[in-house]
Amino acid sequence: MDLKGMGNIEVLKSFLSLHYQIFNFYEQELKEDPRANEYKLILKDIVKNTKAGNRIEEIYKVLFQETQSRGLKEMFFARKLIYTEKFQSWQNQMLRTPTYIREIEATNYLGNYDISYADDEVIGFDYPVRSACKVLAEKGYITYWSSANKEDYLNRKGQVMQNKSVAYILIDPKNLTEDLKRQLFLNGNFNFWGAAIEHEENGKYYGIWTEIPSQDTLCEEVSRELLFKALSLPLLEKEKGYKITV
Repeated sequence: MDLKGMGNIEVLKSFLSLHYQIFNFYEQELKEDPRANEYKLILKDIVKNTKAGNRIEEIYKVLFQETQSRGLKEMFFARKLIYTEKFQSWQNQMLRTPTYIREIEATNYLGNYDISYADDEVIGFDYPVRSACKVLAEKGYITYWSSANKEDYLNRKGQVMQNKSVAYILIDPKNLTEDLKRQLFLNGNFNFWGAAIEHEENGKYYGIWTEIPSQDTLCEEVSRELLFKALSLPLLEKEKGYKITV
């Protein structure tokens, strides 16, 4: 079991799958928990892939140590662990900071409203795009759709750039000069579900993007590339409409 090669969410779910088993949660109060079936499948894979057999508790302790190396402050193995405030806080942090693209599930968020000032936890606001979206908002750009999840690698090749799987942030063009539009113009053959804010350019989309080489790409790498591109764009200033400031 290569713990160092596992992402934050993968470590969390693997740990919980064993925790549920050791403390008999599958058969007791978490019987109706919708997570139980997911964790049972994870447990089955762990046992199969590690040939764990009767070594569940040993693997659990190793996983517990790994959770502590990733910020969990609890220092005991306890049935009540997952109900503690410290654990809930840590769990939420792990869920908000996936390590690999493969850990980010796609949502049904259609991206049809302004996310420029969206909170980090808004549905669909994928972890790798957050820093760049904030910078773009601070510079006066209106971002209305962003995506950086495993679906962008697995099933959306060519949607934004020909023959490439990419993470992207779309920018509403109404505040852009013609020069900026040319700089930010993407493939005009998008097949998006959502509608842009007051979009009037008949399928022309503008924004920034970076390639996702594989589903094992680190979220930090995607975030860094998008942030670099966001920082490279000129500042827009609102004064009788938007203009580029020198």
